[in-house]
Amino acid sequence: MARDPLRTFNLKTCLFFATLTAVAVIGLGEKFLDSRFKASAASTFMVTNAQDSGAGSLRQAILDANANAGPDVINFSIGSFQQTIVLSSLLPVITDPVTIDATTQPGFAGQPLIEVKPDGQVIGDGFKITGGNSVIRGLIINSFRGSGIVIETGGGNVIEGNYIGTDVTGTVQTANIQMGVQILSSNNNRVGGLTTAARNVISGNGVHGVAIATGAANNVVQGNYIGISRTGDFKVQNNDTGVVILNAPNNTIGGTTATARNVIAGNEVDVAAKKRLFRRLRAVTKFKAHFEAVLLPDPCFLHHFPDWKMRVRAEQTANLHRSVFRHVCLLGYHQWAR
Repeated sequence: MARDPLRTFNLKTCLFFATLTAVAVIGLGEKFLDSRFKASAASTFMVTNAQDSGAGSLRQAILDANANAGPDVINFSIGSFQQTIVLSSLLPVITDPVTIDATTQPGFAGQPLIEVKPDGQVIGDGFKITGGNSVIRGLIINSFRGSGIVIETGGGNVIEGNYIGTDVTGTVQTANIQMGVQILSSNNNRVGGLTTAARNVISGNGVHGVAIATGAANNVVQGNYIGISRTGDFKVQNNDTGVVILNAPNNTIGGTTATARNVIAGNEVDVAAKKRLFRRLRAVTKFKAHFEAVLLPDPCFLHHFPDWKMRVRAEQTANLHRSVFRHVCLLGYHQWAR
């Protein structure tokens, strides 16, 4: 039977155009997916100068990270060794996950090198995180007419390896006027950690060292020096409380091991757990059950300060906050409340 040449031509033509169409669709699809991938891919933004704004500044790096969806990294290369960034206005709120890692500054050898502070006109907080899943590491944050770091709503953040409220040496009070670290309505954050590198020095602040409030839950504060110098041999007082928990459930201060232990000392009040502000002190006998091994004069691995008094203030009864204080190293005499 003879083959119809016209029919054969039409079939080949259809197959040819179908192949072209498929290739075009696949190509456009790959291009579309590639563009979407690039738009959301993690990026590293470099801070290369100590200017307040503009290309290479910390401010611009935060703006760029906020604009790039998904987790990003901000690294530092401002010459080498210690550098100070003086802000003439508040930094942008961190609204998208980012790791700000100042341990990348050339010359870093275990002590923070990048200081961030405002000029005399700026009023407000240093770093504010609302987007969650962010890290602030290896900075010196001081002199803000607000709190050093505020975490609000978005959780899962890590604050580690910083000096908050001291000068660049970690030994001289250079206060943030309010709190060192404030956690508000935010869950599952970690302040400090189990290694020396993760330890924050949160000392010298105008009010509290660490404040956890307004329903913030399942946060961990561990391995920090709060109210003392980075060397651990003298106090750099937070002017009110070292750690205060206010209307916030299921938080842990310290941990089950010695490496999780905070050293909290030299503050006006070292640890306070409150249900409401300005509430008269209640009996602490039931509340003591919530402090596990909190009185540790001998296991404190630094020094003893017999002229200091341990100041622990409790302001509720048995089920207050259901928070746990473990291996909190409070130096000095045993004094539960006053």
